[in-house]
Formats: sequence, C-alpha cells, structure tokens
Amino acid sequence: MNPVDIKSGTFEQIRQAVAESGLSDEAVRRAYLWAHADGRTSWKGLEGKLPRRIDEIRRTFSLPSLSIADERVSGVDGTLNLLLRLPDQRTIESVLIPHWGNATLCVSSQAGCAMACRFCETASIGLQRQLGTWEIVDQLYRAQERSGRRITDVVFMGMGEPFHNYERVLAAADIFHERRAAGISARRITISTVGLVPQIHRFIDERRPYRLAFSLTSAIPEKRRALMPITDRFPLAELADAIRRYASSLGTRRWVTIQYVAIENRNLDWEDVQAIGELLGEVPYIVDVVPFNPIAAAPELEPPTTESLHAFTKKLRILNRPIKVRHSGGKDMGSGCGQLAARWG
Repeated sequence: MNPVDIKSGTFEQIRQAVAESGLSDEAVRRAYLWAHADGRTSWKGLEGKLPRRIDEIRRTFSLPSLSIADERVSGVDGTLNLLLRLPDQRTIESVLIPHWGNATLCVSSQAGCAMACRFCETASIGLQRQLGTWEIVDQLYRAQERSGRRITDVVFMGMGEPFHNYERVLAAADIFHERRAAGISARRITISTVGLVPQIHRFIDERRPYRLAFSLTSAIPEKRRALMPITDRFPLAELADAIRRYASSLGTRRWVTIQYVAIENRNLDWEDVQAIGELLGEVPYIVDVVPFNPIAAAPELEPPTTESLHAFTKKLRILNRPIKVRHSGGKDMGSGCGQLAARWG
C-alpha cells in the first residue's frame, strides 16, 4: 500500500486507514502522537521508543512538513509572522498573536484567494491553489516550534476563503480539535467566511461544533458589492437568511460574530449602521469592528482615523448589541488583518 499521510486525519481516521497493514493500534498511536502532539518533521528519534516497529512505521506513513522560509516578530505586540514554503515552492503566511501565556494562530487555507475583496492584499494575487489538509495543520506545529507557546485558539482568517476549500478546512479543524493532536476546544476554533451561502448551510446541516464569523463590511448592497464582489453571487438577503439559520442552530446562549472592516469615508455613516440593524433584525450578534489596514493593492482606501472609529462605534450602540474593536496583531510589520500576500523581500 502507498504510505498514508499521517497529518491528514484524526487518530481514528488514520487507524482505520492502516487497519490492514498489520501495525498494532499502540504503534499507530505512538506514531500519531509523534506527528501531532510532538509536531515532528521526521521519524528520526522515534527509533529508541519503537525499535521493532520503526521500519513498519516508515513504510506505512508519510510525514510531510512545511519549511519556514522566513519570519518576523513585531516589536510592538510580539506577534510572530511565519512565511512558510509549500512543497511546490509557493509560500503562505501564518500569524501567531500572543496573549498572556497563550496564543491565537491565524492560519491560511489557500495560497492566494479568488474572492477579490478590495480591502484584502491576498486578493491581489488571485487563487494559486487550495491547501491540503496537512498543509493547514502543519502551520500550527511550525508556529508552536518557533514560538514555544501553547496555542489555545485557531482562527481561519489568514490567506484564502476557508469555505472555498471546505472539506480540507473542516478536516483540519477536526485535527486541531483531536485530543491526541492539538486538543483545542471547538469553541476556540473560528472559521471566517465572506458569505458562501451553500457552504454555510452545509456547515449547519453537518452540525459542526466550530464557530463561524461572517465578514459583512457593509449591509448596503451597492457598497458591499463595490468592496466584496461575492455579493453578486450571494445577495445580502440570502446571506442574512443563512446567518439567521446559523443563529437558530446555536440556541439562545450564543452570539453570532459579524466582522465589519471599517474604512474611512466608505462605510461608517448612520445609514451603514441602520442597514446592519435592518438586515439582521433580532439575530443575537456581536459587531467585530476591524479597522482597515493599508494595502498596496488598494491605495484609494484609507484606515479610519481615531475620531471616526470612535464616532462609528458610538453610532453602533443604537443596535443594542455588543461591540468589539479588533486588535490587529502585527500590523506594524505588514502582518495585520487583510495584509497577507506572502510577498517578502
């Protein structure tokens, strides 16, 4: 049999995939922990622990890993940005944002992106290709290796639209949640989408335990279309219906996260606030305000001033919903929200 990629499945999936190999469950468990809990890049060092099984393990499993092409550390907040090289020599970025003794990892799901959002640098390179499950998963192991920090939260908010790579993203989320791998709570794994409506409904139908965050940025169709072309495929009314259904699936004690990129002179007026309220109605939601970070691909867009951001959040209070202003880790070194494009010189 061809070697099984040990980083592309949960323990039970991997165990079943090699059930015919003759390898004992204990050997599979030790190999899985070596690859995931320890985040190893080769089998070297496992010989002493499983001397009579190591040759079988090498024949049974492949152990792919990403290489670190470069890294940056913010002098402002300690954010770590990794430039990771894929097997085909393309590069992606992962961003680790420290908080107290732990950290949140922002992972990429694609090399590039096809969604063409005007406020995102990744959009300027287009979609190069989908990432494989192991290429998503290994971002966490390389980040842990370089930082030495325990990663408690994963957000699919790096390069790419996660729901455009649905199967692999959800497979990676399952591995992040796997207790023999990263063991991250399902409520601490967040998948952000620009609004791919069929995938949102699929996510709900499959009763996935992870959190969704919806990138709205404007509830006025014409404004949103100018900033997010996906609006032509999935109008705001369809997205709102999907959000309402998602909210209903959560029960009464959970809030839906609505991400709103705040752009100076574009979407911070009273009409923008009123449109949010009219679109979402009684949905229990949190407005996650993300101040726009400057990007080379859209020089006409400007970040909000301190005054206009404060005025906007004050206007949002009429919605009677919680408001959060996102801290964009690493923006001082071009690693903030919307700035990732794997172009390092």
